[in-house]
Amino acid sequence: MNKSILSIIICLGLIFPIPSFSYQPSSVYLLHPQSANLAAMAEVNAGMPYPNTMQFNPAATVLKEGLSANLMYNFHLQGIHNNSAGLYWRKKNFNLGTEFFLSSIDDIEKRTIASPEPLGTFTSHNLYLGFNLGYTIKNIVTVSARYKYLYERIDYEDASNNTADFGILIRQNIKGRTVNLGGSVCNFGKDFTFLDYQFPMPKVYRAGVSFISPDPALMVGFDLIKPEFSDFLYALGAQYQLIEWLELRGGYIIGHDTRSISAGVGFLYRNFTFDYAFVPYRNSLGFSHLISVGFIE
Repeated sequence: MNKSILSIIICLGLIFPIPSFSYQPSSVYLLHPQSANLAAMAEVNAGMPYPNTMQFNPAATVLKEGLSANLMYNFHLQGIHNNSAGLYWRKKNFNLGTEFFLSSIDDIEKRTIASPEPLGTFTSHNLYLGFNLGYTIKNIVTVSARYKYLYERIDYEDASNNTADFGILIRQNIKGRTVNLGGSVCNFGKDFTFLDYQFPMPKVYRAGVSFISPDPALMVGFDLIKPEFSDFLYALGAQYQLIEWLELRGGYIIGHDTRSISAGVGFLYRNFTFDYAFVPYRNSLGFSHLISVGFIE
């Protein structure tokens, strides 16, 4: 079994190579977590399947058949609003999904020269619409792809682009515990053109592993993350089901410029989930509250 896991890790390294150059990307809103449970666990997702989000690995889905959904609202400092919705459906070996994300920044001051008073204010809007398609082989290997349509508007100027995500998730059962290994490449596509300027997409490579124990109900995951535009990131996240309707979550990320620790809770009621995440930031950037409401059939 250990040789099998080692072989899978080597294969993931070959499938998802790690580049070493840096640049300033566009569309960085694609890197923001779109569910509170994901944010609370330091965005660990490459090898961690969630019931109602697969933002950073389109193959990281649970095996249970049926319909699931997720709605999230996040208000951050300086008038930044993030809203997202996801609808996912699994039938036999096929996984389908659609996702919507809207980010807006209000009251941005407009200036043409350095001056104490702005000429006015404007709003920036960023949107993407995604479609997922995945296939699971013998409940062990899931491969998936996601197409994303991007739209950005700053004041009176706007532009659009297309990008794609690819992922794989491999499940192993070891002594009653589930071990998941996964990898993904996100935001793969041509440069974003805005006002005749071209900006590379924020391409990110991930490889991860997670361990799920049914008794006690504990999930622990680790992601190795390499954005093309920055150094390596190392993320660790965990979730513990304290009682039937309450889940505690925490995470820690190493290498990030502005944050490290995160925490959150999840409440379960029948087919509904209510999730909250708290993410503090360094360098006087304040903190972020994320609230999600989910549905699992």
